[in-house]
Amino acid sequence: MERVDYQELTYDSPRNDGVLYYRGAPFTGVARLEDPGNCVFQETEFRGGVEWGLQREWHPTGQLKGETQLVRGVRHGPRRAWGEDGRLLIDEVWEWGVCVTRRRWDVAGEEVESFVLQPGDPAYAKLPILRRIAEQLDREDPPGAWEARAEE
Repeated sequence: MERVDYQELTYDSPRNDGVLYYRGAPFTGVARLEDPGNCVFQETEFRGGVEWGLQREWHPTGQLKGETQLVRGVRHGPRRAWGEDGRLLIDEVWEWGVCVTRRRWDVAGEEVESFVLQPGDPAYAKLPILRRIAEQLDREDPPGAWEARAEE
């Protein structure tokens, strides 16, 4: 998979389509951000110019800081964050940009939050709509089509 500096990606496109381009084509690969010492502190996977796949961040020590699964540019799947000592601090599950479960711990390892999206929550009402939109997008523009467009 091609890896490039995130700052080499642009929104410049005659289509004004909101996707990121690399050398004139929608980017498929991994974009990374580096600190001034050239240490990678974030990597994001892209498909057809859209964040799609795993996004990772690292602490300055090189210890993994966080992982988020993205689909069509939004959180969809697990998201986790760790302290510099490797201790799990956040464990979440997202669906189409809506957090459906979350557990958080403090640096001492004590659980400080436990959340499950409930039917009375306004975000809960959005989920069926977001699911229908995602299903329709997959029918009209299946995931494999993103890679095909990137190669055009």
